[in-house]
Amino acid sequence: MTEKRAFQFHGRTRELRQIDEFLDADGAGFTHLRGRRRIGKTELLKIIRDQREYCFYFMGRDDESNRNTMRRFAKEWDAFTGQRRLTRLRVSELDWDELFREIGVHAAATANRSPLFLLLDEVQWLAKKGTGFCGLIKEHWSEWKKLARFKLIISGSSNRFFHKYADGDLAILRGLRTHATIWIRPFTPAEVKQYYFPDWTKEEICLIYMMVGGVPYYLENVRADRNFIRAVNKSVFCHGTIFLEEFDAILELETAKVGARSRVREILASLGQDGATEASIVKRTGFTQDYVHKTLDRLLDCKIVHERWPLGRNKKNRSGVRYYMDDFYLNFYFQVLRPLDSRIRGNERGMLFPAEVLGSGEGYYIQDFTGKAFELLIANIVKEGRDDESLRTQPIFYKLALRTGRYKWGTHWEQGKTQIDLVIEGQQDRETRIVEAKWISKRVDATSDFPDQILKKRYPAKKHGNWRRSHYLALSRGFTQSFLVKAKEKNVRIIEIGDLF
Repeated sequence: MTEKRAFQFHGRTRELRQIDEFLDADGAGFTHLRGRRRIGKTELLKIIRDQREYCFYFMGRDDESNRNTMRRFAKEWDAFTGQRRLTRLRVSELDWDELFREIGVHAAATANRSPLFLLLDEVQWLAKKGTGFCGLIKEHWSEWKKLARFKLIISGSSNRFFHKYADGDLAILRGLRTHATIWIRPFTPAEVKQYYFPDWTKEEICLIYMMVGGVPYYLENVRADRNFIRAVNKSVFCHGTIFLEEFDAILELETAKVGARSRVREILASLGQDGATEASIVKRTGFTQDYVHKTLDRLLDCKIVHERWPLGRNKKNRSGVRYYMDDFYLNFYFQVLRPLDSRIRGNERGMLFPAEVLGSGEGYYIQDFTGKAFELLIANIVKEGRDDESLRTQPIFYKLALRTGRYKWGTHWEQGKTQIDLVIEGQQDRETRIVEAKWISKRVDATSDFPDQILKKRYPAKKHGNWRRSHYLALSRGFTQSFLVKAKEKNVRIIEIGDLF
């Protein structure tokens, strides 16, 4: 019999180091702690609170009125300072202006003894409509920043909030940060294996990653069972799974109007795994172009949807841009979970997975899912490495010769269809890398024509026509020696699943 793991805090040495560097820096400081929903921001902030001697942590709540939030803030602040300055006030006398003023007074009075670290979590629920919260943060920050030992971190799961109040050109909090945003990133496949499922094979780790990504909360809700099939079936494909309800929770966080959620769901479903242009979304959903355009802008702000420009094409023509759900869970939800919704809700103990999910008696192949999801996995590793050179630790970066230097990555379409899974352009070594990903049910041998397929892929000759061009084949399963010989003869290099760890 297996049991669900109690929550454990894993890793995050990189993020903890970045937060420590911010808190220990000279002078006052203000930054954002960001990361997608369920990534572990709250746990990280609580660790900081417990490690620091003079650190006040406060978290907003979705289901709490502004009045109750301020009353709770006053109570917790007085407990933190050991005084009763705020709790002696009537509730009607409390507002954010008074609360922030008290913070400033206390910080100034104790500045010679201790620095003050102020951590405001789930800030989107503190800055509710009509509270003036963000405007007052801006107003009081002008005084707080005069205190040499004052540090402020705001954190939250709503990308929509940060876009509206912190990132946009007219955002109230824009320009107040003194330090770059600290991002909490998903775990890598290697970390998932190390921290959660050390007994699973690398192929199994990749499959669960393609289902839920490297998100701690999701991983904690997959049973710790040495038997991969049993763990996935019980955790994901049986009655009581959290993964059917999670999509609605995401929409609730990022979509203000309840009535719009069904339409948003239709638009997201229309993207598929190949992505879709604005025109094709209009055609598939029947919604007006104006509505689709505005909804896509909103989803882009929330980072639920991302846009991809085709490499090798002119960006002046926006008709070529495609919209994707570059999120493992969302892709898995729409491609696999949603079609099986009623079956999963009624499944008590049956082996829905693998019996009615896997498309092959051999290997972990899921029809209309694993192929594209494997592409997303590889593209995600390449993207993370591009954004942060310290993340280029997996062997794949050695094989692609991307350990140093700048590069671009993307997809290339030919006549509206995906022509090349992944194109990586090395700007330093002037090399274009063509990468094809194949999630397969069994190992390949010399009869496979994968190398020939890759060599036939077309990429605009006028696009860096004088650059070197190399070809790579990423395989989820092994290969025979004869296949390796054939690939070498074609000058196609092999990326094995172990290279992703």
